[in-house]
Amino acid sequence: SLHDALPIYLRELSRECIEALARRNIPPRIFRRGTELVRIVEGTIEVLTEYRMRHELARVGAFMEESAKGRLTPCPPPLEAVRDVPAWNPPFPEILTIAHGPAFDEQGELLSEPGYHERAKVFIDRRVDLPVFQGSPADAAAWIDRELFSDFPFASSADWANAIGALLSCSARSMIRGSVPMIGVQASVHGAGKGLLVDVVTCAAFGPPGAELASYSIQEDETRKHITASLRNSPGAVKIDNIKDRIDSSVLSSVLTAQEWSDRILGKTEIVTYAVRAVFFSTGNNPSLSGEIARRYVRIRLTPSTETPWTRTGFRHENLLEWVSEHRGEIIGAVARIIQGWVARSEERRVGKECRSRWSP
Repeated sequence: SLHDALPIYLRELSRECIEALARRNIPPRIFRRGTELVRIVEGTIEVLTEYRMRHELARVGAFMEESAKGRLTPCPPPLEAVRDVPAWNPPFPEILTIAHGPAFDEQGELLSEPGYHERAKVFIDRRVDLPVFQGSPADAAAWIDRELFSDFPFASSADWANAIGALLSCSARSMIRGSVPMIGVQASVHGAGKGLLVDVVTCAAFGPPGAELASYSIQEDETRKHITASLRNSPGAVKIDNIKDRIDSSVLSSVLTAQEWSDRILGKTEIVTYAVRAVFFSTGNNPSLSGEIARRYVRIRLTPSTETPWTRTGFRHENLLEWVSEHRGEIIGAVARIIQGWVARSEERRVGKECRSRWSP
């Protein structure tokens, strides 16, 4: 049988498997991401583990084994082929992330059509109605401030500006060459709205559920494991919530300036590599920062006028996250007006050059 003769036929069998997968991969749903093969399932990126690869192969070809009497009977895809296919580095499209709605590419073009966009290496999994914002970029910033940020107790105009900058950094991440600093949302008391602010920004930019959660630990190995696990899902943002006391981590400092992140998968000897395109957020009450972190950190400070800010009422939108979800198209339209205004003003300076720029405050 082919199964018994795999040492001879493995190369040919793997080639046929790859060709069968490629024929059925139109439009694309299986991709290369770093060192792994992945697939899109219900708005998420799944690594093609052995059992998932076997599932895919069983649906693109008929596998038969020959008995001692020469009779052919159906059989599952051989595990040897299942394991060999990813090792070939097959020519599937490359993907960086999945977007739950419109997304910008490197040149500042707003992509809205669901499906895979090769130039941006992004998969858009849903259509969002996108009205054109009527007004100037300044009008768009004022609208965003009024609708999203007017009820947050920013300590200063600089903190407010950094909140606007956080939304723009998330929305235009593909246009930014290199790394983006961590956005640290601080407050003087509990219940000031730190986590809500992060959720509003990330849900507006990336769609629900917003940011991927990760944990911070004084044990560097634990922090590394959590970062690797969060990046495995190719999120647009990562939130490290409720940090106490001091932020001091060489692991966190490294990922904040890395273009790629390599680590060993928990429980395996396999080393994986992921592109670092996520914007990192942290929340905490009056945390102190190490010198390494301070150089990679942008602060947004909230200072409520009451010691019990969670009892406040009279908000512009009683359920802000629900409002963001319902009006996300309008928010993206306003953000697009700001970004495209910046692109237009930079047009003369970037003639013959790519639009991507480094992050700057």
